[in-house]
Amino acid sequence: MIPTSKIKVWDTSTRLFHWSIAILITYQLVTGHSEEGPSESHLIVGYCVCGLIVFRILWGFWGSVPARFSDFIKSPITVIRYILGGSGVSKYSAGHNPTGGYSVVLMIFSIIIQVSSGLFCDDDVMFSGAFSDLVSDDLTSVANQIHTVNSKILLLLVSAHLIAISWYTLFKKQNLVTPMITGYSSEIKINNEVSQVNEHPKRALLFAIISAGVTIILISMH
Repeated sequence: MIPTSKIKVWDTSTRLFHWSIAILITYQLVTGHSEEGPSESHLIVGYCVCGLIVFRILWGFWGSVPARFSDFIKSPITVIRYILGGSGVSKYSAGHNPTGGYSVVLMIFSIIIQVSSGLFCDDDVMFSGAFSDLVSDDLTSVANQIHTVNSKILLLLVSAHLIAISWYTLFKKQNLVTPMITGYSSEIKINNEVSQVNEHPKRALLFAIISAGVTIILISMH
């Protein structure tokens, strides 16, 4: 039997991003789909989401190993083997498993679309994105439609994510929530594939400053 031990699987920056984006996206989806419609803060929060996504993209290339896109975006064959429970695919893996990796990519891509379209949206009443004055009315109309449709897609992706977490907890007896809170897991099998999780504090601070700068610039343009 391969031994298990409490090991670090998520760095602090990844965990802070995860819970921050979860809270802000929840707020955006609730306010965006409410009967009263989004409030003025919907725009400000949207710019903050943009800043967080900038950070996550940078962290996805130069952050800790489990948070890098190159680490959790697996080949389709690996995903199929994981789903079928085939040989060569560990039941527990550090970071995202093969299916979870693609789920993360889809959600990040959907959030990028939502933020990008929001920058060009204008409802002709009280809301206008930072770049809405730079494009024609036709392109603004297209951005409005994309923003509306993609918000529903994003809601489905978030719902699927929550269902998957519940399924892993109830049927596979694998706790995915606690490691994202504490950074540690006792369910990972110790093997050569488990990568050391480094915090990279100076790099994280630099990326945070860049992300905050993007957010401040967008808010100042509002």
